[in-house]
Amino acid sequence: MRLTLDLDRQKNEIPCHYPPRTAVYSGASVDGIDTDDDAGAVLTPDHTSALGQSISPGSLSTFAYATDELCSRELFMAIIHDYIERVYPLCPVVHLPSFRRSLASNQDVRDTEQMLLLVALFTLTIGVLRSRIEDYRAMDPEAAARFPTRTSIITYASQMCLRVRPPDYWDEISHRKWAISYTLASASFEVGRMNQYRMFDSEAMQLARLLGFHLHATEYHGLNCIETQLRKKAFWLQFFSFAHSKVQPGRRRFHVTYLDNYVLRDVDFAALEPLDTPDENITENAVCPLAPDGTGPFTSVTAFIVNTRVFLEALRDSLFNAGCDCGYGRTNEEKLARLKALFQRYKYSLDALPSHMTQWGPSSIYDSGPSTPANSISRAQAETTRANIHITHLWLQSFVLDQTDGIAQAMDAAGGGDEAWAAHQLASSWAEREDICRQLLHVLHNVDGVHLEPNGNSLTYKIRGVATSLLNCPSLLGESVSQRAAGYVREFTKVLAFLDLSEVMNTDGVDTWIDKDRKLGDGRPSAAGADAASAASFSATSVP
Repeated sequence: MRLTLDLDRQKNEIPCHYPPRTAVYSGASVDGIDTDDDAGAVLTPDHTSALGQSISPGSLSTFAYATDELCSRELFMAIIHDYIERVYPLCPVVHLPSFRRSLASNQDVRDTEQMLLLVALFTLTIGVLRSRIEDYRAMDPEAAARFPTRTSIITYASQMCLRVRPPDYWDEISHRKWAISYTLASASFEVGRMNQYRMFDSEAMQLARLLGFHLHATEYHGLNCIETQLRKKAFWLQFFSFAHSKVQPGRRRFHVTYLDNYVLRDVDFAALEPLDTPDENITENAVCPLAPDGTGPFTSVTAFIVNTRVFLEALRDSLFNAGCDCGYGRTNEEKLARLKALFQRYKYSLDALPSHMTQWGPSSIYDSGPSTPANSISRAQAETTRANIHITHLWLQSFVLDQTDGIAQAMDAAGGGDEAWAAHQLASSWAEREDICRQLLHVLHNVDGVHLEPNGNSLTYKIRGVATSLLNCPSLLGESVSQRAAGYVREFTKVLAFLDLSEVMNTDGVDTWIDKDRKLGDGRPSAAGADAASAASFSATSVP
């Protein structure tokens, strides 16, 4: 890989107010770099920080495609193709027909923003499709040698996206720029680069607010049909991330939130549901007539909508009323009754799903049609989204039980309660937990690993969340219950050992940044999360 440094030509074309300088690469002297047209510097992942300072967007013109800096065009397009087939149903940040046309015309050659979107999707796909890494390496041995790990290629590509941004990048904003930041954040999350994830996620949240994804649908004036659908999907993707930051332990203290209580109360969630129709039925100026409710096919868009409802129903009260008792019931008794009613209603909320999307699917419907590539892709996407829906549903049931147990224990600790009542509440809740664990293990063993994989690390977090709830098994329930709980934990450990292939320890929920200006007693910089890290070490590692 070679770069031509034509400083004189750039100086004549672009007014410069700073003295010219020659870029110096790690391990090379100025005199050792040949700046003739036929020579250049070899770029490696180790030079990421230097490249971020020395390469301008104009330098990318030395490649046939800007993405050649990462890997061959053949490999790059294969990875983007995998995004379309395997990752898109869970992260629908593009309009597929328009996206395919842009790929066919090589739009990224002349459109820097489109190139950045492709690179961001490239990083996300590498982040979640861990089983495909060896196939990718075989397609481009040179890139494989330069980037030995998923973390190295994602880090390099992320820095590439940052340095290619022109100075006026933020003067114009768009859904596409939100998608770039959102997917870069997601990719960083997949490989455990949590500080980088937080910064990209902050960008995405800011853009989502500025673009008004959360506003009432009537405020979407001036947007065509494609853009309206994209922004509604974007709202929910950002909402999922927001909900995780509220639910997962450790993320609530310092994680910047997308929406606050006041904004949430004004959001019309029903109006922000995407249209239940595939992208192929939506053009800039029209949407094909929708089928009457319940009569259309169950597509990946339908699965996405189901997942939005699964999230919202379980979390509405918790998100809306965090730190506020208004409308939530001012007594523990009222809160407990409300949560119990929610749990009973919520656990049966997926009963209307078609048979091939149930926990015990897929059904023989998959054996009735012809075995074509298109059908195979649809079936794989259905399995991936089926796993996502049910695992999310069970994880959130466990979350509601956590809240229920917390209130029951608070009532018992306050005194004046009936000990028999408290024991009954605990036993009833534990029976529900065991049922959730059995259902979750059934889903995990019923869905092939290749279909679980596109769900990424959020899947392992949900599984771990259910598994760790078993560590608090009440001793008063007897030895047999404790033995069953230990058996469930062992099974979850096996599943997580297969699914969680993080290259570094994922420290989400732990403060891992270093405050350079804050000194310890011995003069060393203070790690912001040193105490939190040690306190969280058991919960982060006891269940892999």
